[in-house]
Amino acid sequence: MPPSRPRNRKRPARAQQAGKPFSISLRTARDLIGSGKHDEALTALNQIATTTRNPTRRAKILLLIGESEAKLSRHIAAAAAYSRASAFARQEPDLNLLLSAALGETRSLLRALRTEDAKSAAAALLAELDQAQKDHERILALTPAQLAANGGVKVPAQPPRPTVILTKIATTFLESGLTAEAGNFLLKAIQLAPNGASRARQSLAKLALAADAPALAER
Repeated sequence: MPPSRPRNRKRPARAQQAGKPFSISLRTARDLIGSGKHDEALTALNQIATTTRNPTRRAKILLLIGESEAKLSRHIAAAAAYSRASAFARQEPDLNLLLSAALGETRSLLRALRTEDAKSAAAALLAELDQAQKDHERILALTPAQLAANGGVKVPAQPPRPTVILTKIATTFLESGLTAEAGNFLLKAIQLAPNGASRARQSLAKLALAADAPALAER
């Protein structure tokens, strides 16, 4: 009889591969937040934070800590967590994480009635992402010879579009009833994209109609 062939062993499930336990732990914490168990979520998230030094992971943990603190109406603590998340997001850098963290910080400051601080946070976010956009365009404009002279340059990820950033900031201010500030951000988005920024236009139209300003709604 021919020798029996060894059976093929199944590959380890993806859940057992390196890095997967973190995503499972984070999902568990997120589920606790969704169930309203914010203190339990905070305990779990602080425990997860002790297991990693990876900046992106630390930023994701702090985003959820900020969310939990906000839902407990501890808005200053939430703002601090979001600010730390921004710092970790810059280390990677991960501009989408940075955007989420900075918006969370702005929202928390508004809910803590620290309006001027929220405006400063929003302005700093716009300036930072505007610079990231310029850096991205500068690198894309380099010729092959310039790239070779610099020993190769890593092209960063495309930053979020300015119109998207402005619209999200406007929404954050609108949630706190600051319609004038929200309108200003929406107008800036429309000015940057005269033939685009559809969401900003829709939001501005709704805002203008609610304020009985039809001329503004037509913009």
